[in-house]
Amino acid sequence: MYIAVKFEVGFYYRVWFGCLAAALVASVIYPQAGARIVYVYSIPTWLGVVALNAYEGHGLMSYLKANHYEKWAHITSTPVSGPGGQNSFRSLPFLYSNDDLGDSTLAELKRRHRAVGKLILLVFVHYPFVWVLFSIRAQRAA
Repeated sequence: MYIAVKFEVGFYYRVWFGCLAAALVASVIYPQAGARIVYVYSIPTWLGVVALNAYEGHGLMSYLKANHYEKWAHITSTPVSGPGGQNSFRSLPFLYSNDDLGDSTLAELKRRHRAVGKLILLVFVHYPFVWVLFSIRAQRAA
């Protein structure tokens, strides 16, 4: 059973930004450790947002299964295995649609999951810039 932890998604952004700030401070204090700082920063943040996505997705699907079983069965069904699987071709359009089935809790869960998706995109897109920045700092220190 999904137990919702009531953190606003902005909390996750603040945690990510704090990790980025800590990595930048570490790169100033230890400029010769450039690549190691990138790994120490990148791996936990990526694993963290992936886990957060799984947590929010599980919460959304659990709520949908418990309260709107027909819609859950339609979204998760595949021709081979039936309902209960993972079908992104149906779940993503539902996630980004305005269809909240008249349920304010479902609308909030969808909003949170979309916001986590934006965080994942932001984290993924900024990695090359962080890698270049830390590489430049390491080269200058050498």
